[in-house]
Amino acid sequence: MAKRDLTKEKLVLLGQIEQGPLTPESQKTLGKTLSLANNILVAKAATIVGQRRVEALTPDLLKAFGRFLENPLKRDKGCLAKEAIIEALDEMEFDDAEIFVKGIRWVQAEPAYGRPVDTAAGMRGRCAFAIARLGGPDTVYELVDLLADPEPQPRIAAVRALVGIPGEQSEPLLRLKATIGDDSHRVIAECLSALVRINAGRSIDFVARFLNSSDMIIAENAAFALGESRLDEAFAILRRHREASPNPEWQELLLMPIAITRSEEAFDYLVEVIETETPGSVAAARKAIRIFDDESHRQRIPGTTGAP
Repeated sequence: MAKRDLTKEKLVLLGQIEQGPLTPESQKTLGKTLSLANNILVAKAATIVGQRRVEALTPDLLKAFGRFLENPLKRDKGCLAKEAIIEALDEMEFDDAEIFVKGIRWVQAEPAYGRPVDTAAGMRGRCAFAIARLGGPDTVYELVDLLADPEPQPRIAAVRALVGIPGEQSEPLLRLKATIGDDSHRVIAECLSALVRINAGRSIDFVARFLNSSDMIIAENAAFALGESRLDEAFAILRRHREASPNPEWQELLLMPIAITRSEEAFDYLVEVIETETPGSVAAARKAIRIFDDESHRQRIPGTTGAP
């Protein structure tokens, strides 16, 4: 007789609870599951608690988190339970920062082929958002520490979390991080995009400097950040850089950020490119101009039925 897979059976039961109505019996089952040693089952139960906002089980989540901090490599491989618990508490807008501070500082290096893998990186990132949401006096300090995290995922989370902090605190930090650089292009991209979201007018000239980067990926990220600002000045900057560049690839790439500004001048410029430039630029412009997805603009695109 085949041995029963109790974990699988309990996951099926949890799946039924997840899909069905929340009853006193199912809530009791979730509470019991959170007390188990199996981190896979606890992670699933915590996810359901967070999604269904079962605030009555908050004490059970806190107890489970403390339990999995002990002997974590054996009890919570992959940091599955702890990360799910943090997500559940944040979804329920739990307002005691202590657990999130523990989480943002937690490192769990697990043996792997080659160097150890830090499986707590995702949890640290989620804690960054929770701490930013609570907005305590030490928020910026915790996020600054995370900007220097060895793993890119928490650094990206720190940048995104800083967007919610008042500009006089977050902007200088984001500018410094962008200027110093990072091993991950995504971190720099997030910094530039965050600066534009916080204060586009104040940041546009700073972000524009990165268009001259020798690293094409960084330059591209700067171009898209400028496009996202939707400022008339952004379109003017992108156009000047495109027309001053001798690089056909860069000229073609800049057409999409230009389109993202969604200005009428950008649309007219893309039409001009379609009518007058080389096949490569024409193809790139036709792709970019799809951003203007309404009938009045479509009718004005050269080569489109009904266009002049």
